[in-house]
Amino acid sequence: MRALVLLALAVAVAGCPTATVGTIELGLTAAPGSVLLESVSRLRVTLTHPFQVVEATRGANGFVLALDVEATGESGAIIVEGLDVNGSLVAAGQSPEFGIAAIDARIVVYMSTPLGVARAPVTLAPARANVAGDRLPYGVILAGGHDAANAPSDAVAIYNAFDHSLVGGKPLPAPRDGIVVASGANGMVYLLGGRDAAGNPTGTYWVFDTTFAPTGAYLEVSDQAGFARADEVAIAIGLDKFVITGTPAIEIAGATVAAHTEIAGFAPSAASFVTDGGVRTALAIETTGRLVRFHDGVFEVLAISRPGGAVAALPDGRFVVVGGGTVDEANDVLVIDATGSVSSVSDVLVAPRAGAHVAATRRHLVITGDPIEILDATTLVPVVTRDPIDGLPFALPNDQVLIVDRANGELWLFTPPPPGV
Repeated sequence: MRALVLLALAVAVAGCPTATVGTIELGLTAAPGSVLLESVSRLRVTLTHPFQVVEATRGANGFVLALDVEATGESGAIIVEGLDVNGSLVAAGQSPEFGIAAIDARIVVYMSTPLGVARAPVTLAPARANVAGDRLPYGVILAGGHDAANAPSDAVAIYNAFDHSLVGGKPLPAPRDGIVVASGANGMVYLLGGRDAAGNPTGTYWVFDTTFAPTGAYLEVSDQAGFARADEVAIAIGLDKFVITGTPAIEIAGATVAAHTEIAGFAPSAASFVTDGGVRTALAIETTGRLVRFHDGVFEVLAISRPGGAVAALPDGRFVVVGGGTVDEANDVLVIDATGSVSSVSDVLVAPRAGAHVAATRRHLVITGDPIEILDATTLVPVVTRDPIDGLPFALPNDQVLIVDRANGELWLFTPPPPGV
């Protein structure tokens, strides 16, 4: 469902003529078939920078609001709160941050019950299972998978968090199921391996330029037959430099592909981030179950194991490993701090986890499976559980999490409450 919100966000450069004024149109959307927006009688819209708040009641033509701000070029986000006739918060959503500039644009905010998980407003077509993907600065790229007959797919799509649209990209050079997707800088996406039409893992290595109009362009780099693999993940260890999990672990950097002989191999769960000083730090799990930390160009094996654990990078520079290990450890969360020190938070999880999938936003940790569990990203205290979805979660730049059902490719969204609520 979509609702019309006429937000005249007039953005002008101070001291310049009115020709430099831009208008940002705001639209609202919700899960298909949802009546949530019909219960909203009053709308509160906040621009985070420069800070302004406007409210409007529902009229015959929806909601009409206006903001006049100076085009500073700095970044701000739009937060939308939907209130019912009693003034209770019933729906929330927000945009990613965007530059406050004198441009004409349209932003669509997905509204949901705070802390809810609901269907995304768009659908992957053709429907397919085992879709792979990675985050982009403005959303998520999704590639490959297989149909109901287990035939691999060459479909590529990009989910845009600014308007919650799904745009088809140029099809893969060949169909692939379980392809590795690694998002790099300047719109470049690196794709390696995946199963071919015969069901065999491949070592094909392609680079996809998402900026090439209208649907992108591919460079077929090489065929690394000796490094064939599927259902693995990429670990960013530098600018457009990745380690691909599997046995052996391999490193790709430009056209160069080489094995990491100092590591036996990596299980398909890892995460990385760049510190304030520009140093890349990553955490992975060796195929033996040992935790391996990458920091300042060096792999370091930590003195703890969590086979079957799931790794995520927290916004404060820590890593977490969710579940895995023994029966007694499968409800625990490990925390690895900036020095590599490991601590355990026992019995955090409602359900024991092995091979889970997890994504971290600035405020929440989302663990998919049975059930979906939401933790506070700072304290790791449980917040809420939701109905089960076995899906790949991707943190979006607006603090929502896109969940791609591994069985059928259905798209779901976790929506946090408004910041400060």
